[in-house]
Amino acid sequence: MDKTIILDCREMKTVRGTHRYLAGQLGFPGYYGGNLDALYDCLCELPSGTLIAFEHSGALRWNLGDYGKRLMKTFEDASNAGFLKIETV
Repeated sequence: MDKTIILDCREMKTVRGTHRYLAGQLGFPGYYGGNLDALYDCLCELPSGTLIAFEHSGALRWNLGDYGKRLMKTFEDASNAGFLKIETV
């Protein structure tokens, strides 16, 4: 992997706050829409070889409930399409 980005899932406490955190950590452009469709689009534009590591991934479900599950599915979909790699640590 060329670049590893570590995301601390404990920082993702609200839907809006989660998208702000992701935009900052992942370097998304200012026009990032702050929703799951926009997230997928921006994940597909990350540099080739990007690895995203999730720390404390259980916090997503705890803090965001079903939205946390859908958020992780968005990352998994982008990974399955070959745009990035993901892991939980």
